[in-house]
Amino acid sequence: MAAVLLPAGFAVTFPVWNATAYTLWPLSVAAGILLLAAGLRLRGLRKGQTPQADTMTQLFLLLVLGVCLFTAASHRAAVVGAELADDFVAGFAKQPDVTVTSAEPLYLDGPGVTTEQLDESTYRYRGLKFVERTGTTVFLLPAGWRVGHGQLIVLSEGEGLRFAYGSTG
Repeated sequence: MAAVLLPAGFAVTFPVWNATAYTLWPLSVAAGILLLAAGLRLRGLRKGQTPQADTMTQLFLLLVLGVCLFTAASHRAAVVGAELADDFVAGFAKQPDVTVTSAEPLYLDGPGVTTEQLDESTYRYRGLKFVERTGTTVFLLPAGWRVGHGQLIVLSEGEGLRFAYGSTG
């Protein structure tokens, strides 16, 4: 009976516990190591001995605990990063539209990007979505971007470039 219920229970709860278990398993290993060390110490005290682990054992325990903590932090960062990426993809259509006007041709290409030459020295690019701005660097994606298809467009604000931001309506 347990051979059937245990795997069935795991299969039902796996989607809920997947990210949590991935994050917490290194901490459970660390907790197990600490409990083992505490148990050995208490066993020595019960026998009337003064238990003292040698320096190499203490260093080994600290090393393993440090690896467990860094692994847990790494796993948590991976889970949060995946959640942020999913949120970005889900909200991509709501990102502000961007129109770039340039004195030089930029040769921007991508699904949904249109180029219009206004006169001999003015080009307008539409069909871009705002991603991020850091300092004078602007990150854009084509409006028709899909996961795995399309390129990130990186432009620096400067002479000859103008950015116009609008809503998606």
